[in-house]
Amino acid sequence: MEADGDVHDWLRSVDDEGDGGGQDRDLVQHSWEAPILRSWDDIEEDDEGRLRVAQHATQRELRKAAHKRLEARGRERLVEKGMIRYVFIVVDLSSSMDLNDYRPSRKLVAIEAVCQFIRDFFDQNPISHLGLITTHSKKAYMLTDLSGNPLHQIRLLEAQADHHTSGEFSLENSLELARSSLRNTPDYGNREVIIVMASLNTCDPGDVFQTIETMKRDGVRCSVVTLSAELFVCRRLATTTNGTYRVCSGTSAVAAHLAEHVSPPVVPQVAARKRKWVFMGFPMKSSFDFPTLCQCHGNFSYEGYQCPRCKSKCCELPTQCVVCSLTLVSSPHLARSYHHLFPLAPFVDVTEQLSDRHAVECYGCHIEIKVDESLVLRCESCTQVFCWDCDQYIHESLHNCPGCLSYR
Repeated sequence: MEADGDVHDWLRSVDDEGDGGGQDRDLVQHSWEAPILRSWDDIEEDDEGRLRVAQHATQRELRKAAHKRLEARGRERLVEKGMIRYVFIVVDLSSSMDLNDYRPSRKLVAIEAVCQFIRDFFDQNPISHLGLITTHSKKAYMLTDLSGNPLHQIRLLEAQADHHTSGEFSLENSLELARSSLRNTPDYGNREVIIVMASLNTCDPGDVFQTIETMKRDGVRCSVVTLSAELFVCRRLATTTNGTYRVCSGTSAVAAHLAEHVSPPVVPQVAARKRKWVFMGFPMKSSFDFPTLCQCHGNFSYEGYQCPRCKSKCCELPTQCVVCSLTLVSSPHLARSYHHLFPLAPFVDVTEQLSDRHAVECYGCHIEIKVDESLVLRCESCTQVFCWDCDQYIHESLHNCPGCLSYR
């Protein structure tokens, strides 16, 4: 009875406030009576994969921030980057990949993202080599050795989707297996390891921190993309070897973080001093009246590429001649890798300078750009202006300015 009296007194005191007590009348007694706040919409991911409170911005402000990041990367235009890369991708196939917080499962999302990365990698780095390593049951297995055949690697990796994941992830065994193959690569190439994992622990036979120091001494750059939470040992690995560490917040983030490794990283100053001339051969594709032996796979075929130095036959490019060790490439492969050495400079944001005009025409797509809604970007060489979409296409795919090419 006393409790009921207290409640009635509290309600009476609120009613006695009159018109001036509007804020008190808005008080609620239970959380479910309050308006929906949707606090989860205020969480976003920063560049390092950490969560933070979002600052809501317009599409124009978001594009402006993205353009500033592009300008920051553009300051590294004159630094040396490795055209020839030797990359191993370590795919976690432990029992942690069976969880379905990523639809349809972590394993399928990771395999699909890695397959897309392989396609993009060889499209932008055709004279580089890539290999695949899988790890489960506390061991590491060489799925494919370093090669330049993306179709063969994608086919073998997609076949792993039907295999049952089991056991625990082993970081040390994966690094040691990759190091044993990378140590035989030439000094002029970039040595990299990209780990795609979901496990929250690693089961190693020895001291994994000693292995990390060994990877640093051998000049192997290790990066990690994880589908779960951050691990201290993986952060130490990425920091020690000058790699990157990314924590995925969703399905699309896996492919986005892997796409960061499509372009070659900056060559460290210590490795830059070891540069030297690399001999390359440009073989012609030939057809034979009878099957001849392919030196790279040991199979008989009617077509192939003949090494210009020793005349031995291989079936794919780019590759390294197994007889004379000459690097065999084609001229289109070399041309597609050339833009990494001299990337196109970022366009200048001139939106504020054209604020007095309602719209300007994009030189690329000939569509009017509304100055008050989007960005206007100008090439400093030819002074032509472009819209945001054309700027992204030019810098990410074309790698040449259409305005500059039209004046040649």
